[in-house]
Amino acid sequence: RRFTYTPDVPWPSDTAVSVRLAAGAASALGLPILRDATWSFHTGQPRISYLFPSDGAADLYLKGLDDDEATRLTETPLGITEAQVGRRGTAIVYLARRDDGGSDVRLRDLMTGGDDLIHTCTPDLTCRAPALSPDGTMIALAQAALVEGVNGPAPGTSRVWILSTGSSAPFAIGAADHVTSLPAWAPDGLLCYHDATLGAQVVVDPRQGADAPV
Repeated sequence: RRFTYTPDVPWPSDTAVSVRLAAGAASALGLPILRDATWSFHTGQPRISYLFPSDGAADLYLKGLDDDEATRLTETPLGITEAQVGRRGTAIVYLARRDDGGSDVRLRDLMTGGDDLIHTCTPDLTCRAPALSPDGTMIALAQAALVEGVNGPAPGTSRVWILSTGSSAPFAIGAADHVTSLPAWAPDGLLCYHDATLGAQVVVDPRQGADAPV
């Protein structure tokens, strides 16, 4: 049902590419296709995604290197605090402020234009550093409860959580008493994050569950 092809060199930009899978090619289960399969696609051009303006409520913009004008992707009332491009440049995960003091984790699909709410960070929580997995099925982010301090509420112990872009419930990564932050995905789907309690970078495979070290 899925065919993954990894070229030896990057695809050239703005180019038509034709693919042929010959009859007899076998799947991972050993089942061959009965006839040739061919298809084609057109590669895109390099683009830049950024937040603007820097001195007010920022929104997402997208601009091709040869475009005269940028395209505004979002119109959020209170602005976006963080954003990261993922899924091989076809989606952006971002944090949008809400008027109750919380924020929403949203996923913008650059292919379809869809913009979905993935997770709600309540006003008593801070969410930081959202990162979309290479296959687009999971979002990692650091979440901390606000605690009352001398100068008012401040983020407490940070912990990395995994959100599903489907319907699965979110789950935390690593030991419950560890301070974790700064999640980042590798191209093969492994997740790296900083564990301040250990003083180390930890690599896990969230596809195998919450406690699946590599």
